[in-house]
Amino acid sequence: MAASRTLAEGFGVGDDELLHGLHHLAAAGYRAQTGELDRARRQLERARRRLAPYPDSALLVAVVELVVESADAEGELE
Repeated sequence: MAASRTLAEGFGVGDDELLHGLHHLAAAGYRAQTGELDRARRQLERARRRLAPYPDSALLVAVVELVVESADAEGELE
């Protein structure tokens, strides 16, 4: 949650599309950890769309995808 808030503070200062994408990515990881898998998947999809023009972000997206896919219904990671 702290990462999401910190990224939101940068909106309007730099590359907003990149910041919004990273914000969605942080939200996806948080939602997966709290067991909100449907919301996590929606956030992840938003992150993918916004971060598509930034190939350097592909590894981050892949890591969060693993977190989302490995989370169980109670929000615990396998």
